[in-house]
Amino acid sequence: MERATHIIILTLISCFEIWMCYQILYRTVLEKRYLQTWQKILIWGNILGMGIVLGVNRGIFFLSSAILWLCIFYTIVVAVILNVKRWHLIVEIVGIYYLFVALLDLFFAFCGIAIGNDFYQVFSAYNYSGEKCILFILSRISIISILIFLKKERKGEIIVEKAQTFMLVTMGILVVIVTGYHFLIYDILNGLSDVSGWSAACSLLAIFVVVAFCLGISWKNQSLKQENQILEVREKLELDNMRDMMKALEQNRIQVHDMRHHMIILREYALKKEYEAIETYVVVKHFCNTYG
Repeated sequence: MERATHIIILTLISCFEIWMCYQILYRTVLEKRYLQTWQKILIWGNILGMGIVLGVNRGIFFLSSAILWLCIFYTIVVAVILNVKRWHLIVEIVGIYYLFVALLDLFFAFCGIAIGNDFYQVFSAYNYSGEKCILFILSRISIISILIFLKKERKGEIIVEKAQTFMLVTMGILVVIVTGYHFLIYDILNGLSDVSGWSAACSLLAIFVVVAFCLGISWKNQSLKQENQILEVREKLELDNMRDMMKALEQNRIQVHDMRHHMIILREYALKKEYEAIETYVVVKHFCNTYG
């Protein structure tokens, strides 16, 4: 009974995790309001089907590398079917999301070990303790906070469109970190390493800080580069507008000068009462202006 209850809770947590992934996709690359019935069925099939697989697997292993990549692949396939034109963004968003959640799971697991839980109790197979569910819940609460921020800002689509290369690099870094910690857990379970919970948690936190700092600097540089490009385009437009304005002023000056010259000639003809000359002059000028 305890085992069944434990797996049900883990399944619900896993379904909620996949559902949150689609909430992020709705705020970036998918249009929820335009989804057809078969597309909604496909999405919920992904959420429920993969959620059950994850829940059962997490009842056995805290974090399975094979199931993690299967979940990423399956979600990408479903999302690409919904919007194939933006497949590259979908791959990056889904990959970053699941890898980041996996790292949060590891971080809270290491913290749990640091405050008293046994390493083997958390990571070994067939452990149906309630602490494992709590660790997964803490990670999802962190993701909910990020979702609330995205909903408040409503800049998700703008961000991902401007940061495709940045996101690809981020995903690559997360792949390396997750893979490294998978090997670390394997070594600890097999007695090849004696890293403590505090050491693992602090090392992961330090990696988070360093990576976030480096990515933040990279993002800032990219933003400054884009701002400089915008300023260059704006400066070019202003210079073009200035040239057009100077050209228009010059043309206006020439027209004023020509008009003054015409008025002087017509005035002289008028003083001499040479009205036929005035008529001839006007006709000739009109013909020249019309036919060049």
